[in-house]
Amino acid sequence: MFAPRYIRQYSTYFLCLYAYCLLLPAVLRAQNPMTGKNLLDKQKAVLQIMPYIPADPSHQYLPLDPRTAPILPANGALPRPPFAPRQHEQNPTGGLLRQTLRDELGMTHQRYQQTYCDIPIEGAIYIVHADQQGRVIAMNGNWITQPNDAPAQAKWTAEQATQRALDWVAAQKYREYANTGLVYVPASPAQASNSYENATADLRLCYKIDVYATTPLSRQYVFIDANNGEIVMRLDRLCSGNSNGVAQTKYSGTQPIITDSTATNNYRLRETTRGNGVYTYNCQQTTNYTYTDFTDADNLWNTVNAQQDEAANDAHWGAEKTYDYYLNIHNRQSIDDNNMPLESHVHYGVNYFNAFWDGQRMTYGDGNGSATALTCLDIVAHELTHGVTEYSAGLYYINESGALNEAFSDILGTAVEFHTKPATASWLLGNEIGATLRSMSNPNAYGDPDTYLVPIGT
Repeated sequence: MFAPRYIRQYSTYFLCLYAYCLLLPAVLRAQNPMTGKNLLDKQKAVLQIMPYIPADPSHQYLPLDPRTAPILPANGALPRPPFAPRQHEQNPTGGLLRQTLRDELGMTHQRYQQTYCDIPIEGAIYIVHADQQGRVIAMNGNWITQPNDAPAQAKWTAEQATQRALDWVAAQKYREYANTGLVYVPASPAQASNSYENATADLRLCYKIDVYATTPLSRQYVFIDANNGEIVMRLDRLCSGNSNGVAQTKYSGTQPIITDSTATNNYRLRETTRGNGVYTYNCQQTTNYTYTDFTDADNLWNTVNAQQDEAANDAHWGAEKTYDYYLNIHNRQSIDDNNMPLESHVHYGVNYFNAFWDGQRMTYGDGNGSATALTCLDIVAHELTHGVTEYSAGLYYINESGALNEAFSDILGTAVEFHTKPATASWLLGNEIGATLRSMSNPNAYGDPDTYLVPIGT
């Protein structure tokens, strides 16, 4: 939510239709994740396009004539991108079907991962849209039409690359790390610039290492050149039995919640009536996920105390209400549309002024003295929406896609607040914690720009 002001403004019409009506300034929140100071987890991405293919209209949203459109292949094969040159078929490149979605209009959307020599090309995604009859009517995405020859064999081992990534992150303490395999990364003049700007068809074979550190906190993919061990790029991943109970929340008054019971006079902030469950745990002011339960004897959660235990009630109720919003308004079942369990972890660290989604769970700090626990409804919905974005659009938390990622969380976080608490909802994000993060109605009030422009001459 907070981040340094490292912003460029570009014109785009596709966002204006959405953001003009609802929370335009959210789109403008972006940061350089390599050098920026991290206030909360929201890193303001520079508003840039990721140019995997030449900048011509062919890589934009391309409508096709339904009268002559091809039929979507039943076997998941990728229809030939209409802008690809004929020699495209001569290259060892292909498209691996990653996801098929059908929307409420009966349209089908297939998401393909481009491969070269059967190895994925990082960020090269192409989406094919078909109508109710299965006719392809549009395609859009990033596709390298003429990848240059690139090595398919690695000189470095996976173990060497993993150690190189850990040495580069240089954290004091790690939660977990894993080598996810080989990928190609489009080359860039500034190899460790953390940006896809000026990416070319020159591919570098890299190991993709997922590194999750707790001290200091970070989670990122680190891309290690598989032939010389150079740091090519990094991508941030931190973008945050049932019974009817009653909870005294910190920010939303008394609210009904669902809990479970393991024994007489023992209730926990767990429930399974929504998807595969809503679970709220206590980090006990550590940076460990101990899965310690909050408990109550009578299911009347009046847990107000100096430790702010009532903030857990907000996190639990907020996750329930956000699940309900997505289900009832957007017909989406949890973060992944497949009823993924919603995990919230409260009391993270000491004087920790942050909240984040880390690819698996939501985590909330207690504030730093000038602000209280970061579990008010719009923040909870904001963090959960980062998960929705990860499982739907898959927007990287960098540059323009990172700005859009952050924008959608601001937009939907505030939408959840207005849907759930219309009488008290406001256009101020996080104002209930005592430190308003930004204003959606008057962005200049908190030092944010209120336009989304392209510099003259570009």
